Amino acid sequence: MQAQWKLRDYLHAHGITPYKLAKAIPDVRQATIYRLAAEDAPQSVSFDILSRVITGLRTVTGQDVTVGDLITLVEIPTSEDAAWMNADLSGMADLDPYDWGNVDPLSLGEAVSVSSDGQIIVGKL
Repeated sequence: MQAQWKLRDYLHAHGITPYKLAKAIPDVRQATIYRLAAEDAPQSVSFDILSRVITGLRTVTGQDVTVGDLITLVEIPTSEDAAWMNADLSGMADLDPYDWGNVDPLSLGEAVSVSSDGQIIVGKL
């Protein structure tokens, strides 16, 4: 999971320019506000700057702005997750489940798995 800064989206959605926000927060350098509002915004922001930005946005918008308006948590899929999500499994519904009968499938031989890049791996789980 990764935290992502959403100030740029918030400003755009409310028709606020970084310049207007910077003017509402005179004790924060204008360059800092522009950096935070950039497309490639930094991955870390101090609590002090965060609280000043929220106070500035509340002043500019007249609305109650919260941390949740500026930061979101995003799931970052692993390569295995991505492989499963991108796989075409549409034909799976047409297949019947395999019937092992009275045989324990784990006793039939070595385990086989497939890596995220499609390589077949024998003997490892």
